[in-house]
Amino acid sequence: MTRSSAPRTLTWPGAVTAIALAAGALAGAPASPAAAAGEDRPTYLGRSLYTGEFHAHTSVSDGAELPPDAYKHVHDETDADFFAVSEHDVMWDIRNGDDFVDDWRDADSAEWRYLHESAARFNADQKDLVAVPAIENTWYDGTGHINVFDTDWHVTARATEKGSVDGYGNAFGTGDMKYDYFTFLARLKQDPDAIGQFNHPSTKDKGDFFGFKGLDPVVDDRMDLIEVKSADAVGEFQKALDAGWHLAPTWNGDEHSATWVSGNPSITGVWAKGHSLDALYAAMRDRSLYSTADTNAVLGFGGNGSLMGSILPGDTTSLDVELRLADPDAKDSFTSARLVTNGGAVAHDFGEISGNDLTLKTRLDVRDGDFYYVRADQADGNFLVSAPIWIGKTTRGANYAPRITVPGGFPATARYGDTITLPQATAVDDSGTRPTVTYEVYDSAGEVPVSAGAFRIRSYDDAFVVVKATDNLGNTNAELLRIQVSQEAPDPAGVFRFGSNASVGEEPGSAGIAVTTDRDVKQVYAQVLPEGSDDWSKAEVLTSANDRPYEVDTVGNDEPVRQHSITGQTLRSHEFRPTGLKVGTTYRFRFGVARDGRAPAATDASAWTDVRGRFLAGGAKGEPVYILGDVQVPDGDAGELTLPGRVLDQLKSRTPGGGTVIQVGDLVDRGGRGEKWAEIHDSFLSKLDLQYAGLVGNHETYEDLDYDAVGRQPSAIFTNMFALPRNGVIGESNYSFDRGDIHFSVLNSNARLDEQLDWLVDDVRASDATWNVVVGHFSYYGGRHAGDGGMDIDRDKVTRVLDQLGVDLYVGGHDHVYKRSTIYDGRLAKTPEEEVAGTTFVTMGSSGPKFYDNQKFWWDDKVFDEDVQMGGVLKVTDAGLRLSTYTIDGRLVDEVTVAKPHGSWKVSSAEIKSRELKGVGLLSSRGSLDRVTVMAATYDNA
Repeated sequence: MTRSSAPRTLTWPGAVTAIALAAGALAGAPASPAAAAGEDRPTYLGRSLYTGEFHAHTSVSDGAELPPDAYKHVHDETDADFFAVSEHDVMWDIRNGDDFVDDWRDADSAEWRYLHESAARFNADQKDLVAVPAIENTWYDGTGHINVFDTDWHVTARATEKGSVDGYGNAFGTGDMKYDYFTFLARLKQDPDAIGQFNHPSTKDKGDFFGFKGLDPVVDDRMDLIEVKSADAVGEFQKALDAGWHLAPTWNGDEHSATWVSGNPSITGVWAKGHSLDALYAAMRDRSLYSTADTNAVLGFGGNGSLMGSILPGDTTSLDVELRLADPDAKDSFTSARLVTNGGAVAHDFGEISGNDLTLKTRLDVRDGDFYYVRADQADGNFLVSAPIWIGKTTRGANYAPRITVPGGFPATARYGDTITLPQATAVDDSGTRPTVTYEVYDSAGEVPVSAGAFRIRSYDDAFVVVKATDNLGNTNAELLRIQVSQEAPDPAGVFRFGSNASVGEEPGSAGIAVTTDRDVKQVYAQVLPEGSDDWSKAEVLTSANDRPYEVDTVGNDEPVRQHSITGQTLRSHEFRPTGLKVGTTYRFRFGVARDGRAPAATDASAWTDVRGRFLAGGAKGEPVYILGDVQVPDGDAGELTLPGRVLDQLKSRTPGGGTVIQVGDLVDRGGRGEKWAEIHDSFLSKLDLQYAGLVGNHETYEDLDYDAVGRQPSAIFTNMFALPRNGVIGESNYSFDRGDIHFSVLNSNARLDEQLDWLVDDVRASDATWNVVVGHFSYYGGRHAGDGGMDIDRDKVTRVLDQLGVDLYVGGHDHVYKRSTIYDGRLAKTPEEEVAGTTFVTMGSSGPKFYDNQKFWWDDKVFDEDVQMGGVLKVTDAGLRLSTYTIDGRLVDEVTVAKPHGSWKVSSAEIKSRELKGVGLLSSRGSLDRVTVMAATYDNA
């Protein structure tokens, strides 16, 4: 379907007018026009018909493109009136912590804000299609998936895979441990505007919500919809209705490709009072919907003048039913129509029918607890299902979960360190039994220990008590009690988590300092003071900037399978960027917390931590720079975690005076795991007395579930651990900095290499440094990983750009072996002249416990393959730029000096073009002439 430029219309011979006339007659009102003012669409019982979908995905989760692309496609290619993007909760950039936000604009998740902003922007620019922002809560334990609409808050399901029936193992390994299905329903109960939809219910696939348990009168009012897309789903719909839920059916595409609505031959029909987001939400709450496998088939269903979805009084004894069916396609004749009631019984069969425009009527004797919905079939096998009409508020035979009563007086607020006593809640059940009440306590880090009926407030984020009761049929209810932790006069000893390391600044005399707190701590403070001075009153009080949320995995309970045990803990990173430091001076720093909502006085000892770190302000000319290879300690072994520090000590003893250490990536084994960062901070980073320049390795990306759909700054966890320079093109994982006569350019080997290489051209050309060094995690001329998929293409790109720019040295890691190669004209240099004109690549061996045997390649020249930790010292000498590599026990592995030629020359743009550099799109507009730096290497093969 393609939207025409004329007013949108749904017309077919006789159908529109017939529906309108029949509706008027049924309601006892005069015949109405066939459509709402200014439109030509079916009307029925005071409502107009709109069609669309409530469930689809883009690349914000696991679909294609982005929400604006989806809205535009549906607008341009279909006649849909509304369309919802409902992304999987487990794939948001920030999954946890926004579960009680009052305004989506204040949410920590940039993607959640973006989804709402893009929908609002689209809706403001046109009137044809209503864009609907939503979320799909996704369990892997047999629960199923649930869409939620019209909330400013969002939650993440407890994303375990224990008991999963969908055959799709949980690859996400994160979630909010408190939000199992029943606690999620408890959160829904607290928002009267929330609208829920049971997605694709099945006992064999995604899950059936434990047989639709958890029924509660309040949550029943929130769960309004259920997907009905197949014969099996009709059975699940019946099961849910019999369980007591009041639900309307929907038919959605659940698209994960760029075929939203256009690739789906089915649709949801909505009888609404207008074409707006508010009118749509109102219709969803009224449950005035039907599902249809035919996009232009119309179903109008009323009883006693009330529309489908209505709940009639319990003393109603008869129901005058009118059913209107229409389809403009001659081949889509209706062949049957039935009224289905409790237990799946057919309350009335209209018999053999035929035609495309039908009005069917009957009268039913009814009683309290009944419900009736329509199933209509067409000649081509398609079918339509309506929302029911209910008699009385409670369905006969419904099994409600126990009713829980929490006595008053339970605290809504507390202070850090307080001890909270659990409430003495009670529960009653419609079975007459008294269910046992249980308690679970959570905060942002997972489950909180409870002892003697009490627990301690251990963070500045919210704490939650989940009260549960289960009846004798396994039906559970839950209540969610929230405790907000006071931010007034916070205790600095409890505010700051791991972090507090000093990084390089863009220029000598500058630095970056990062520290992590609980997410609810919005801003913190720091002071930097020269070593030897004790007068903090003379140090400036710095206010944190770039106070960004990020998320790590934290063990949440003691289940033996880690995938069942973890939660996504949202933290907040705070950055400080002191400048004006005296190069060669050692500084120490401390952190502070607000007092009366303002920066603390330097003299207020209660607001400040002890000294949290020291660093030498590096960058003097001739100062050595230390380089460490991969660390990557997988099991947290205390001895192995000391290895990089011991290597660094050896380098400092061999060539003292350095103020900077570069680590080439894979500092941690699993970048998504908070405990791995805590381990390396405790054992290595916190003990550094110099400035740190880190790189993103592939292991930093493992379990970092930042999908980078909106922010375009990959490696979120790494980025928030450090306050690195912000002069790159893809965020702080790509940056450059100067140290004496050396300019360092850092690449993120994992993401968007072409963009970074374009940036590198400009970055190196803008540098006035004598020496240019590029570092990245992938070595390109290494060992075991050099044959990985796509490495050959990237190797060629990187080599040509470095050759073009005359970069003096490239240092990488990744292959856990030491190797050095000089590449000339795409091959290993063979003569001294070629070595002078070529580019030297170094693969730095491990500074941690992991090693690979060398895999031989044509570029192998200098190779050191012992399983021993090592690191390098880079220093400018009279002879040139020297890289000396030593083992942890002090042996010299290799030494190479990169020297400038006795003369230099310019390469014309024509020559560059002849070498096919310009063809890869990497030349800057700054000019067509480039200096070629010539490198001469000396070898020590001892």
